[in-house]
Amino acid sequence: MVSENNKIGLVPATLMVAGNMMGSGVFMLPANLAGIGSIAIFGWLITIVGAIALGLTFSKLTQIDTAAGGPYAYAHKAFGDYMGYQTNLVYWLANVIGNVGLAVAGLGYLTPFFPALNDPLVMALAQIAVIWFFTYANILGPKVVGRVQSFTTIIALFPIIGVALFGWFWFSPSTYMEGWNVTGGSNISALGMTLNFTLWAFIGVESASVSTAVVKNPARNVPIATVVGVLLAAICYVLSSSAIMGIIPNKELVVSSAPFSQAVSVALGSTAGKVVALCAAVGCLGSLAGWTLLVGQTAKAAADDGLFGNIFAKVNRKGVPSAGLALVAALMTLQVIATMSPTASQQFGKIASIAVIMTLLPYIYSSVAIKILGRDKMEKNQEIFYTIVGLIGAFYSMAAMIGSDSEQTRWALIFVISTIIFYELSVNRKLEIKENHIKPGGRAARGPRKGEDIAYSMKVDFLTAAKGGETSVIIQGKNINVKIPAGTLDGQTLRLKGLGQEGFNGGPKGDVLITINVDKHPYFSLDGLNVLLDLPVSIKEAVLGAKVTIPTISGKVAVTIPPYSSSGEKLRLKGKGLKNKSGQGDQIVSLKIVSPKNKNTELEKALQDMGDETIRNF
Repeated sequence: MVSENNKIGLVPATLMVAGNMMGSGVFMLPANLAGIGSIAIFGWLITIVGAIALGLTFSKLTQIDTAAGGPYAYAHKAFGDYMGYQTNLVYWLANVIGNVGLAVAGLGYLTPFFPALNDPLVMALAQIAVIWFFTYANILGPKVVGRVQSFTTIIALFPIIGVALFGWFWFSPSTYMEGWNVTGGSNISALGMTLNFTLWAFIGVESASVSTAVVKNPARNVPIATVVGVLLAAICYVLSSSAIMGIIPNKELVVSSAPFSQAVSVALGSTAGKVVALCAAVGCLGSLAGWTLLVGQTAKAAADDGLFGNIFAKVNRKGVPSAGLALVAALMTLQVIATMSPTASQQFGKIASIAVIMTLLPYIYSSVAIKILGRDKMEKNQEIFYTIVGLIGAFYSMAAMIGSDSEQTRWALIFVISTIIFYELSVNRKLEIKENHIKPGGRAARGPRKGEDIAYSMKVDFLTAAKGGETSVIIQGKNINVKIPAGTLDGQTLRLKGLGQEGFNGGPKGDVLITINVDKHPYFSLDGLNVLLDLPVSIKEAVLGAKVTIPTISGKVAVTIPPYSSSGEKLRLKGKGLKNKSGQGDQIVSLKIVSPKNKNTELEKALQDMGDETIRNF
């Protein structure tokens, strides 16, 4: 388990999300989109809607369930072991493939400074070197990676924001419109082609949710980091890519290996262009650091569940699956050798498209899982909203898949189907873990060991939770009486010892862990141990004062409303709140002045005769 000192905060997590998306996407996309035309602006808008939907989906899923693993964790809990295994394997492989693409893109921007990188062999050796360098950085701990990611993202943002804000001074509307649609097909087909490219730019929207285990206060920080990271990337993408399409003619842009650098060179000269190229390289390589962290964490989450190799479950003293990361680096090294090409752009093209296709499936599963995992955990309005958001994300991902290269899509889907064959090996390991009680990354226990605990969720009405009581539930076919202690709070877990799974090697039974979900009360609510009540009072009672009878959790009591009370004033009833081991709460009564429903002539005359009193101080 990662210690709090080694976890990353909100700002690094936000920059990780934005950096993972902008590391290569924003620097490479203008040239790729030039092959379609400036009509890509509409593709951007569609993709932004889809990306925000995916971002909101992942952020809400993190609030519902803070388990690490991102798309894998959500698919596993929503659809079972096989779908979880399939999602993880596809997502993990897509990340491994995409990571090599990041190395290629970053080093490609360094070719003006190191011409030797134009040699395919030298380029391959350099890729292998940076892959192992960032693997080692991740082994040192997520805090180190967070610092690297934060630094490189800031460096990358300078040219991106610069072009987005100031590139418009050199923007030519005629240059922009001349390359509106160069595909030779219809505008609809051009938009379909755009979605696959633009989605590459937003891959990484789930970065923070995948790395929940290494983020401080994930319930708060992960949703914020996800949504803010998406919005930051979206603004930068649209403004900068559109500006570049209006600076560089389409025929030149489509063959450019460094569009940002070329655009800045046109505007400010070659020296400035080289500075931008250096910043782009730093951004791409820094993104590789963050994505290496994701590859390790998603594999570890599945390995902990017995659905991935045990090597990925073993962690070092920093809480990092170091052996698993080393294996990933070795696989990436083999991929570098297999994809060697005459130019960096050709190698990048081989890698990027299939990585996008294989990422789409986990996105679709996660978008649908929110409906299943959020059931009974969201208010009705929230449930409707996030169901719609999830469907938008799912349909967008489907549209992007349809617009992808048909041959690559076919092979990707063949691989997805073949995962059922590989699943057999994982099933055997999962059964071994269950039967022999193997800890993640460890070995089977040799002596007596306590059985597995059983988790259960139970609804309890407000007054029973407040005053205490007894109810019965059926667990594993047995009727069990559960005593609800007075002062039980929503989300509190009760432990019933010895009612869980059978022990191992003569060990004791596990326990039953019951999570209490307290139903809402018609008029009571809680603030810690304090019971809150809104008390309607008439104008007469507010002005003249009155004695009224009000409910408490222990019965009705009489309270005095002081004369000349105002709406919002509070009365405190000592000791009338919840009581448990933590202490004793009070009941807080908030006065709410209610006007008469029917016309009251006498009241109106009395108010008209009343003298004005200064009540406003502004």
